[in-house]
Amino acid sequence: MRTIRAYPDLRTWFASEEGKEYRGMSQDLSPVFQHVRKMDDKVNGAPQAGNNGWKYAGSIPMSVMVDWLGKNHYTFDQWARNEDGAKDKFKKYIRSREFHKLFAHNQRLN
Repeated sequence: MRTIRAYPDLRTWFASEEGKEYRGMSQDLSPVFQHVRKMDDKVNGAPQAGNNGWKYAGSIPMSVMVDWLGKNHYTFDQWARNEDGAKDKFKKYIRSREFHKLFAHNQRLN
């Protein structure tokens, strides 16, 4: 496996095995979870007068989006246009219990 691009918590890679080539992306999501908690406290915890009515909903990492698109055979363009209900399917997927840490406290599922 060869790293193509690396950031502090995100890396893209390329691998070859038995004549097949693979590309992928991996990410440590703990910094994203910390960011969500911080922004939830900072924005949603501020007095109404202090934040001009803003609400923070959460953050969806690019690696989660790219993974879902690949597994479901959609492109970003198809997702953006909601072709075949792609955006609606993604919203249902991302709201699953598995991803509750990506959403602000008042946005989480019960």
